Amino acid sequence: MKYLFIVPGFGETGKESCYKEISKCAKSKGFKSITISVVWDRNTLSTWIKEVKKILDKYSREELRESIILGFSFGALISQEIAKDIIFDKVISCSCSPYYKENLKYFPKEVYVFFGKKRMKDFENYSINSYKKSKIRNFIAFFGEKDWDIGQKTSKKISEYLGGAFQIIPETEHELSPLYIKKIQNKIE
Repeated sequence: MKYLFIVPGFGETGKESCYKEISKCAKSKGFKSITISVVWDRNTLSTWIKEVKKILDKYSREELRESIILGFSFGALISQEIAKDIIFDKVISCSCSPYYKENLKYFPKEVYVFFGKKRMKDFENYSINSYKKSKIRNFIAFFGEKDWDIGQKTSKKISEYLGGAFQIIPETEHELSPLYIKKIQNKIE
């Protein structure tokens, strides 16, 4: 059985219509779609990663190797970090949050206030450079044209490290717009 594992963005449940559309497409292509709901409140990136890994531990390594993991925003960051340890057939990263230690100095004070000291400190454990030696294969990164510049640059750099594809979605902000969804659906195979 091939699966499409979807890790939604920060604060999302996966019940949003954009994820339902992606799931519907995956099912039409022979995948079983599993949306992983993350407990966002009062947790760190490290906790979110452990939570998602625990869910994925229910599947055999062979099943995961034949499957796709897709994440949006923080879900993309979680998915990418997990894919460094678990081999998937494909990793689809959508507007990955750029909260890596190399980028933290570029964030305004408001970001530190919003996420809090505990989360910001935890982000220091994650490095863009760790992807240089990663075993992630078949990596595809999408990013909205009108989304964060730092996010675009970070995703492009990670794509280069992984020998993956990087694609800008025209006229798109930090959202899974209809055009964005269509581009994703074309990569589910």
